[in-house]
Amino acid sequence: MNVNRCGRWRGLALLLAGLGGCAATDHAHTVEDQPVFPQEAFNIDSPHGRDFAADPKGICEASRQALLSQGYVVSVENLTLNARKFSQPGHGLEVDLHLAVDCSENFAHPGHTELYVTAWEDHLATKRNANAASLGVGALGAISLPVNAAEDALVKVGVKMVKEPAFYERFYALVESIYTTRVRPPQP
Repeated sequence: MNVNRCGRWRGLALLLAGLGGCAATDHAHTVEDQPVFPQEAFNIDSPHGRDFAADPKGICEASRQALLSQGYVVSVENLTLNARKFSQPGHGLEVDLHLAVDCSENFAHPGHTELYVTAWEDHLATKRNANAASLGVGALGAISLPVNAAEDALVKVGVKMVKEPAFYERFYALVESIYTTRVRPPQP
């Protein structure tokens, strides 16, 4: 009778495992069939671009100064800026705010610049890895012993696009202010 019960439990376990596999397979097909970015409308009124009545070099310099004044680490290549700011909102958490800025000449309006900005957050968490020591002794083999040491590593746990138009409006306002007061050549 004991053997028969074990057989039933094994059969039930195999059936549940098989059904679980089918459910996972069906779910994978459902996720793959869904469009990834259905909200991508490519509107002309995007908060990621702004026209400035100024030359691209001047607007890029004003953008660089704006970011530096807010504590960002900035790298510049031609008329493209990459900026990064680090923050720690809680113990073991870090959020890195990134901005990609491009200053493009507006060929339809000579003397104007299109400033394009995209911002996103990388969310990181501290992960603790325990260390173990191994000792190999010829004929006896290897022995692993736990050691009271651990290594911390930052692991990316998410990425979030900054979509709030107010964020970009504040950036554009600061760029315009810095351009007007510090960068723009004196008017004759």
